[in-house]
Amino acid sequence: MLKKLVIGFLGIILVFHILFVLISSVYVLYLKYNNPKTTPLMEYRKRELGIKDIKHTYVPLKRIPTRILRMVLIAEDYNFYRHKGIDIEGIFLAINKNLKVGNMKYYGGSTISQQTARTMFLLPKKSFFRKYLELIITMEMELILGKDRIIELYLNYAEWGKGIFGIASASKHFFKKDVGNLSFEEAVRLVAVLPNPRIYSPFSISKLVENRVELIKRYYND
Repeated sequence: MLKKLVIGFLGIILVFHILFVLISSVYVLYLKYNNPKTTPLMEYRKRELGIKDIKHTYVPLKRIPTRILRMVLIAEDYNFYRHKGIDIEGIFLAINKNLKVGNMKYYGGSTISQQTARTMFLLPKKSFFRKYLELIITMEMELILGKDRIIELYLNYAEWGKGIFGIASASKHFFKKDVGNLSFEEAVRLVAVLPNPRIYSPFSISKLVENRVELIKRYYND
């Protein structure tokens, strides 16, 4: 009896896994050619914040200055164009950066691909099950989308404040400028708040923000 229950349970897990892979891969293929108007995270924030609309403007990757792209890679995923979605070296690099500033929470080990998977598909409720789904989606995105499309989605759908999504909307909201007109200092501070933009803004007087600004500048100039 127990053996049948275990086999049945494993069968259910297998069926769920296959269905999830099929459905998620179809949506990833959709993302290859389309820019959705909303995401599960956006809808979640609407309900959480009690607002009807969020600030979101899409801007193609070619219109985002290369210096900002470089800053984002330094701050969030230095090996983005070299890894396959999961970056063991990047985890150790994040630890090294955190040790330099004396706090293990400044830099995370998740790749931009993983962050994009969470942003586009999942809700902000941490669990092992969510991590399992995130890893599946990450592999699908790496296989189907390619690096440039992944980082384009990341920059356009990342949360940058309460009800603010995407670098174009963040640039307008905080600096009243198009993203292409940001100064070097403005761009650095905008990128520096990415780990927790609902708490910090580019204008925050915070040890976390200042240390990230300093490290981005240091690696940028190396």
